[in-house]
Amino acid sequence: MTRSLSEDQVRRMRLRSQRLTGERPGDVTQVVRSVVGLQAQETRASRLAVRPRSTGLDAAAVRRACDLERSVVRTWAMRGTLHMVAAEDVGCLVGMLGPRFAAAGRRRRLQLGLDDDLCARALPAIREVLAADGPLPRAELVDRLAGEGVAIDPEGQAPAHLVAYAAMQGLVCRGPDLEGDEPSYVLLDDWVGARPALAPDAALAELARRYLDGHGPASPRDLAAWAGIPLGRARHGFRLVAGELRELDAAGEPAWVLADAPEGSGPEAGEPCLRLLPHFDAWLLGWRGRERVLDPGFARRVQAGGGWIHPTVVVDGRVAGTWRLRRAGDLLTVAVAPFRRLAPALLPGLRAEAADVGRFLGAEATLTVEGPKRCRMRVVSCGEMTMADLLTGADGRVRCAWGGEVPEYLPYHDREWGRPVHDEVRLFEKLCLEGFQAGLSWLTILRKREAFRRAFAGFEPARVAAFGEADVARLLADRGIVRNRPKITAVVANARAVLAMTDTTLEELVWAHAPAPRPAPLTLGELPASTPESAALARQLKRRGFRFVGPTTVYALLQACGVVNDHLAGCFVRAELDGSG
Repeated sequence: MTRSLSEDQVRRMRLRSQRLTGERPGDVTQVVRSVVGLQAQETRASRLAVRPRSTGLDAAAVRRACDLERSVVRTWAMRGTLHMVAAEDVGCLVGMLGPRFAAAGRRRRLQLGLDDDLCARALPAIREVLAADGPLPRAELVDRLAGEGVAIDPEGQAPAHLVAYAAMQGLVCRGPDLEGDEPSYVLLDDWVGARPALAPDAALAELARRYLDGHGPASPRDLAAWAGIPLGRARHGFRLVAGELRELDAAGEPAWVLADAPEGSGPEAGEPCLRLLPHFDAWLLGWRGRERVLDPGFARRVQAGGGWIHPTVVVDGRVAGTWRLRRAGDLLTVAVAPFRRLAPALLPGLRAEAADVGRFLGAEATLTVEGPKRCRMRVVSCGEMTMADLLTGADGRVRCAWGGEVPEYLPYHDREWGRPVHDEVRLFEKLCLEGFQAGLSWLTILRKREAFRRAFAGFEPARVAAFGEADVARLLADRGIVRNRPKITAVVANARAVLAMTDTTLEELVWAHAPAPRPAPLTLGELPASTPESAALARQLKRRGFRFVGPTTVYALLQACGVVNDHLAGCFVRAELDGSG
């Protein structure tokens, strides 16, 4: 007789499958293998995803597993996205999923100028370059490929798509993290040794088996959504291991677990399981929908737009709020924003989780709990909507939520970002720093800004234009900045391009591309990555010899220097700039 489970029992069983309750591994590789893989598009978040699924591990252990022991590999796998997987599984996963997603990405590659001939020429060139000098950061790899006769636009999305294509072909993977967590790339076989792929049915059966071990109870539809494979293939995978499965009724829907999965549903009701989960956690990405764990009324607070999934507070499997991490020196603050007022009985567990986040990151952590967000505003023709991307600070001011994520962002948001800049030196500095940010977080650049200013003579174009090879060597040895040769030489080239401008100035050229006024954005998800104006300015700059000035980088410049005002509606800075505050 098929056992029937309530919604609560389904969640509790899945919590245990995800190693969020019950016995948890004490080894990074075991954690990753137990759930097949952890999403790794955000490096720090992928490390934090190990914490609630393990016992006694810390961030340094995850770094060692990835960078030194090589027992864990970052590569493109499920859904064609970057995942952290066990080295022993990489051959099976890439061999099965890589060709599918490489084929699916062809149309986008063609749009980026990566035609079939270029990709075919790029693979042996990548092999040669990385065999000689890997690991290399992406920008330097692209620079070296140009020397091998494979030239692509270094500033748009083409480099990321080319590297992903090479990874899906089983040629490369992420290597050790460089300074500021900048990714590097290596040859997969050199990094972990040859890992032969399994026969198609054997690989599919293993995927279904392992998926259910880390996600059961689940259905073929869940497997298809999580892996990014056709439903027919997922159903075939379940059939291949049918003799190893047990069917359940999961709150009215058929679902399966491995036959040897524990009969119980995890911790008894009344014993709350509270976990702080990071960005892009598998708890929100492991099944075909989130309704079972996330109230649709709060969905925009977790995923405001653009595919970005915020860290979540999970109580007994249901998302009860979001949280963010603030750092001031060696002190961390775990700031929790619950959707509804938390029961007092949950506070000890929340404090324990916050303390464990600090332990994992090697710093003392304190907990703050905000009141439930009720900030609402009336928008003409839009009705009443929750402003989940706004934050009311300790000073009582409402600002864009990102401005309160870490201490360094607060003054930058309040006093700099989006405020008009007309000074030629400051404009040049912002242009250069946006170029350095490519592939990194802005926080990394912001924390190094004073070191950048010292290293690059205050970003005075005339002084930087005079830099020679000795200066480049000095900069490459400067640990205070991002030591990336293509980006460093681009700053020198850009300074010379500024001096060569006789018909206009950098300030005039930038401000000539100000767009027409547009409605204030309501959420971060509405902000574009580039615009026609940024694309036009990027073309103008490139014609004048500037480097690292793709449309996305240029749009970030337009935002930073106030050519566009992308502070959200309701933010006090926007009100000041609009003259209404």
